[in-house]
This record gives sequence, structure tokens and C-alpha cells, in this order.
Amino acid sequence: MKLYISQIDKEIPFLENFAQVLIIEKRELFSDILMSFWKQCNGEEGTLILSEDDKLLSLNKKSIFIINPFALDCNEKKVINYLYKELERIISEKFTLNFLEQNGNNIRLIEQINDVSPYPLDYNIDIGVVDFLKLYNVKLQIDEGTLLEKIIDYIRTYHRICGISLFIFVNLKLYLSEIELHDLYEFMFYEKVFSLDLEGNFIAKNENEHCIIVDKDLCIINLD
Repeated sequence: MKLYISQIDKEIPFLENFAQVLIIEKRELFSDILMSFWKQCNGEEGTLILSEDDKLLSLNKKSIFIINPFALDCNEKKVINYLYKELERIISEKFTLNFLEQNGNNIRLIEQINDVSPYPLDYNIDIGVVDFLKLYNVKLQIDEGTLLEKIIDYIRTYHRICGISLFIFVNLKLYLSEIELHDLYEFMFYEKVFSLDLEGNFIAKNENEHCIIVDKDLCIINLD
């Protein structure tokens, strides 16, 4: 997998067991690139080009743009939609009769309530699996933990449920220590996902990182 960033005319390859870090020291350029990622990761058109084996990929479908790691929520709408599709498949394959029986019981209860209600009732008996899951607010059970654990849970959720393979962070090094970064990278390498950390300043280089620095004069420096 590789990503072409038009603003710096640079192609960034994503390799196994390496985390990519892009440091952009010129503020205006940094903001411009962040805006491009924000728009395209949310489905808008743009000049960033993500590809794999010469096949174009959608940033919106294959990546997640993470600005505030403290606000990560494993039960976001995108996750829930994918989760419900998977649960719908499971119910269809293994619990069809159970679902029909339960739905029938619910309908009979509504009919009994209608019989004694002082007001005529109108109701929908055509309830699908997704409606059933929404009724009981089915979602992922997430345990509270450290910021690192929160990020790991988020990556695991989006990769396994939504098929996201590229996680794009902003100034990640401001939030995690060197030891925490090492643990995060180890998890991502094991999970076989890729990462790109967009930084405004060079802080330090981890042994598992490939760093690209774009200085204020727009000179590009590669740190392998």
C-alpha cells in the first residue's frame, strides 16, 4: 500500500513492521495537508491518492483520520452499521426460528395490549433483525482503560469489523511516551495494519519508524 501526497509531491510506502511518520514544519502546509486528509477520509474528493498493487483505494473506506485520540468511540455509527450487518448474518444462519418465535411473542403482546387499550392502536409487525438490535441498543462492550488501551481497542475494532487498514494520526507523539509508542506499534504489526502519524515538529525517532521531514524551506529529509 502507498499514499501519494500532492502538496509535497511525495509517495509514502507502507511496509510491514514499520510505522510511517511525516513531519511538516511549515505551518501553512501542515494545515493544508490535514485539511486534505480530513475531507477525503470523510468522503470528499481530493488529490491524495491511496493505492495498492496499482489499484486505487478510497481513503474513506480504507482509512481512519484521528485528530483527537481522547474522543475515540468504538461504537461510532460506522462501526454499528457493520456490526449489525454481521449480527444479521449470524441470526439468519443460526437463530432464524428463535427470532421469528420472539417476534411472534412480541406481536401477540401488542395485540393483547390493543384489545384492552381505550384507544385504537396502529403498529408495524414487519420488524427486521436490525430493528430488533436497535430496540435493545445492542453495541460493543468497551472497558475503560488508559489512552493507549483506548487507541488499541479502536484500531482493533475498525480493522476487524470495518476492514480499515490505515490509521492516520495527528501529533500522536504528544500523547504517548516512547514505551507506549513501542507497544502501540507492536500491536499494529501483529494486527497487520498500517499507520501514518502527521507531526508538526520533529520530536524523536523510534526504531520502528520511518520518518520523512519536510522542513520550512520545503526540503525533504528521509530518516530510515
